[in-house]
Amino acid sequence: STLLLQVLSNEFWKWLESLKFEASHADVNRMDIFENDTKDFVAAAQELEDWRDWYEFQDAIRKWNSLLQVMRTGGAERSATSSSNARSTQSTGERLLDQAMALLTRDWLQTPDNGNPTAASNSALFLTCQLVGKPAGQEGMGFSGDASTGPLNMDTLESALNNSLKVVGGSHVASVKCHTEAEKIEISVSKTSGDTTAVGVQEDEESLAHVIGWAIKGNLSKDLQDVGLFVQHVDCSSNQRMCRSICKQVCLSKLMLQCIYIRQVLSGLPGTQSVKGQNLVQTIVGSGDQGKLDLAKYLTPFQFQELVLMEREATINELEKQGSK
Repeated sequence: STLLLQVLSNEFWKWLESLKFEASHADVNRMDIFENDTKDFVAAAQELEDWRDWYEFQDAIRKWNSLLQVMRTGGAERSATSSSNARSTQSTGERLLDQAMALLTRDWLQTPDNGNPTAASNSALFLTCQLVGKPAGQEGMGFSGDASTGPLNMDTLESALNNSLKVVGGSHVASVKCHTEAEKIEISVSKTSGDTTAVGVQEDEESLAHVIGWAIKGNLSKDLQDVGLFVQHVDCSSNQRMCRSICKQVCLSKLMLQCIYIRQVLSGLPGTQSVKGQNLVQTIVGSGDQGKLDLAKYLTPFQFQELVLMEREATINELEKQGSK
């Protein structure tokens, strides 16, 4: 967040936009540039902008949540300013919800690849992680890097990974070992078999990303139901599509929980009832206005439970408001 929002100035993003325009209108017959080089640059620029939008939202919701906590613990001053604070909190929350839904319902991090997908699929996947306790009721705010958990048998994690990989097709195998640095572990995944067609390769990649995403979020097996992975390094070699797929598994589920958290907060604020987010669950499961988004595939069972509980509280808050009129 600091890197993209503070180190990279507004001038940088204006410069990047102008380069994208020039690249998209480049005449490869007059310039010392190959067509794929141009496409790769535009794709990389789009991905960088996607991450900027993501971190801008994360920065905004972090500040909003901090102000919300201050408002809730304002003591004697709270009653005097509750109406004003509630209106301000509601207005900002509604803008955040619109911002988050725009990310969810667009092709975020869906950068096209110009290389050979079959060759990319043979690249190894390597992660350096730290075991962390899975948070409960964190509204998608994520794991804390210093929330380390107790020791875990590496065979337990390796077995859970390979059992999950077998369930989704069995074309990959994982190995887990201790890192040279204390409390860190190394996970490596390699391809052993599978469909080599473009469609088959993409399905294998999505299945692998799904399993790694569940491991990161802490939902591989009963033995690991309270353990997540705090990823400190990931290497997909030249297969950037795989890297993006793993990021989407983690980030989009977090974004959905943040959306439902905002809706829950808005429903409990005094004053006029906000209608923002009332169709959020329908959108996530693919039955709302956005139709066939299929966002539910990014949620683990634990996250589904968290989402349902927050939606339940939001609905109760709305019914209580209607009953008090």
